[in-house]
Amino acid sequence: MRICVVFSMGVFLLAFPGKVRSADQTQFKVHEISVEGWTLGVLHGDFNGDRLGDVAIIYFPTLGAHDRRYLAFFLQNKTSVFSASPSGLLELPATATQFQAVDLDGDGVFEILFVDNNGVQVVRFDTGSQTPKSRRLIRKNTIYSAGVFRGAIVENLAHDLSGSPGLEIIIPTSDGAAIFEKSDDGKYQLLNEISLTEVGARSSVDLSIFSDRSARSYVLEIPRSVVSDAGLDGRADIYFLSSRRSSLYVQDESGAFPRSADNTTIFTPFTSNEVCRSYLKDCNGDNRLDLVNLRQRGGISAKETKVDFYLANSAGFFSAVPTKTLTISQAHCGIELTDIDGDRIPELALPTIELGTMSAIKMMMQKKGSAYLLIYPLVAGVPQENLMVRKKLDFRLDYDSPRPDQEVTINWSADFNADGRKDLVYSDGAGSLKIFYGQSKGYITDEPNLEIEVEDAFRLSNTELNGDGRDDLIVESVNAGKANTVTVLLSTGL
Repeated sequence: MRICVVFSMGVFLLAFPGKVRSADQTQFKVHEISVEGWTLGVLHGDFNGDRLGDVAIIYFPTLGAHDRRYLAFFLQNKTSVFSASPSGLLELPATATQFQAVDLDGDGVFEILFVDNNGVQVVRFDTGSQTPKSRRLIRKNTIYSAGVFRGAIVENLAHDLSGSPGLEIIIPTSDGAAIFEKSDDGKYQLLNEISLTEVGARSSVDLSIFSDRSARSYVLEIPRSVVSDAGLDGRADIYFLSSRRSSLYVQDESGAFPRSADNTTIFTPFTSNEVCRSYLKDCNGDNRLDLVNLRQRGGISAKETKVDFYLANSAGFFSAVPTKTLTISQAHCGIELTDIDGDRIPELALPTIELGTMSAIKMMMQKKGSAYLLIYPLVAGVPQENLMVRKKLDFRLDYDSPRPDQEVTINWSADFNADGRKDLVYSDGAGSLKIFYGQSKGYITDEPNLEIEVEDAFRLSNTELNGDGRDDLIVESVNAGKANTVTVLLSTGL
């Protein structure tokens, strides 16, 4: 196999031209896109207007200056093959932090938005020059003005808040968030500024000053924005989710939002050693979003997971006390709230690892263990323990990683074989993706229907890329010392 090294703008890119693996199966055509660097995020959409899905990778190189980050475009051609080397490369500003791929003007071609210290820029792939070009879209001081972040946050910025042409854009500021709308002349103007103060409960101290209680660094959390009609009044409202709270801002008849939240739910108890994540989903079929908060605490010998369900009332508000709390004496490594069986009511699926003292010793000796996929049907919006289905899955932990369970993850949101049931994708931590087809009894098959070799997978996302209407899969892989890989699995329908 020929390996080519492409040098562009002082950045080395390692690409494998035309590398397509069938992996002893015909369900997917497997493409690998590799960069000699750290992958920070992956975006996808039709960036050149040919009605085929393309991939853009945010990364920084392992060769050269580590404080530089790049956006590399890999375009798909008519034969469903992705370009071997980048079709275009853009060096990102030092403070570019938050990214989204979106069809901003409704012409069928996707742009990439990113927030930096001075507001929002938009990147469009120019088909004439075959290069990505950026321009300033919004000028506004943001929370990223400090310029200390060197990663990438892939989160939604553009939302439809008004129902009129042009999407609104929400950006984080030092006071909370600013909402911009598109005016008649095509320019974006400020619609609202809202207050959203988050107080961190964690602190950190430099290693050289163990005896000093004062911290020289801090943790900054940017709440995620979700847009939905909370009260079913025909107007879009905004939820902001963080590890500590949920805040709902209700749009009034004039199209404006209040400065302070109409409804706030604080997740308690909140301790410094607790890992939290919040989700919004219609759990009971009333067309209103409900709130699910997942909390995990404890070390390797004593893990505990709690899942709190807050059901929305007629106004779309959440109470201060959860409707139900599910307690699991195991560590979770992901969560899926999705309608698995097609009844329009989601199920709760938790891949868990038993991490008691004896289990930990056994895993250390055998270098492998057992994961259990716990599937809870929801009745009246809350999980039913007596109806729980338990599936055993094998896994391996990477003990050299600071996150040994990072590669044990699932995706349960796609139907790959077009039978009307969602199929489970499971990364087992041993370099294998296992796909279990959905079925009417027991949710999935007992054994995997497909196994595809993909090393160091840590993020799975499904989308439709090649225009055939079938779900495809994007897998992000990160491994120190190796070329980071984005694996695209295009469904063949066979």
